[in-house]
Amino acid sequence: MQHRFQTFDRYPTHTDYRFVDWDEYAVGEERDLLGTDGVATCLAITLYDGEKRRGALAHISGIYQDIEELKPQNIIGTLLSRLEDAKRIDLTKLEATLSGEGCISSERQRCSPIVKSKLKEYGIPIIGEDLCRAPARLVFLHCDTGRVGVYRA
Repeated sequence: MQHRFQTFDRYPTHTDYRFVDWDEYAVGEERDLLGTDGVATCLAITLYDGEKRRGALAHISGIYQDIEELKPQNIIGTLLSRLEDAKRIDLTKLEATLSGEGCISSERQRCSPIVKSKLKEYGIPIIGEDLCRAPARLVFLHCDTGRVGVYRA
């Protein structure tokens, strides 16, 4: 199995990608490149189905989120429903990554434990994490390969 989660201590060279803003999410297909930036105290989540070459990227601002579908306890269900809207998704084929929460000192304010619990509930393995190590990140999901690149700014 190839290593599909990588961190880099440099800026990416990608210029042509679908931008996912703060408190947004996107679903991509085979040729799409999804990306987000400014992932510091926020959490970036990717889900990927290698069989269908379909993925999702979400950038959620945190535990006190006002948008119901983006709350930590709801985001995985939201992404799964969006992935399933276009094509049938087999949950056993999905993999997840998590990045962010670099500047949060209080464990109570972290939303990654809630998201991890939901992933476990759905039986979705986390293949990579980059939590609490850098003040800001750019995160890219290559929907053709499932590769996730985390660039520490």
